[in-house]
Amino acid sequence: MKKTICAIFVIALFYGTIVPASAVCDACMRKSTPVTSADSSCTTIAAIRTNLLYDALTIANFGLELSLGKRFSIGAELYFPWWRNAAKDITVQMPAFCAEFRYWLGDREVMPRMTGFFAGLQTGAGYYDFQLGQLTQGKGVQGSFLLAGALTAGYVQQISNSLRIEYSFGLGYLSSDYVQYNSVRNTAYGDIKVIPHPWEKHRISGLLPSKASVSLVWAFDKRQKK
Repeated sequence: MKKTICAIFVIALFYGTIVPASAVCDACMRKSTPVTSADSSCTTIAAIRTNLLYDALTIANFGLELSLGKRFSIGAELYFPWWRNAAKDITVQMPAFCAEFRYWLGDREVMPRMTGFFAGLQTGAGYYDFQLGQLTQGKGVQGSFLLAGALTAGYVQQISNSLRIEYSFGLGYLSSDYVQYNSVRNTAYGDIKVIPHPWEKHRISGLLPSKASVSLVWAFDKRQKK
């Protein structure tokens, strides 16, 4: 979690140090009086983000979003927690990928790109292995999931010229096949995970939450030619 958050701020510090002060796009800040797109000297072309809620759960993640004009954007998120404490029967592993297409609401002639309210479509897939120690009495689950499609909605609040906070939620059709396992200690192969009945696969599917996000966002701007 700390590494992911630190990486965002290192990139931000590097960007702010290398880019000369004359290139800082103050016009991209929303002022007290409306500023039309024709008056703006720069525009947001991309943003990176990390979901602080997932970071708090030690689920490392990274997102990239590209602007496709005033009202549209496309993005992708990677989830890559991969750690295990065998002594305490704790495993958190979930390599996964999600893609999202967004439509931005509001007066796009006034508001900076990729800020304000949005609605979107999301899809994704991944693998997981979760084991929560005493909470699950040493038992765990392994499986894969497919997010066939989800509707998303949210709001991106501009904090400064480049720093933003995103609040979003998604709901869609998710299907997952998984098996249950037990931890067995002191075998000839050490501490291992044993699937008692490998032919017994379980499935969960239906309309389920696809995301919940409070994300730290760093936007990158490009100066427009006058």
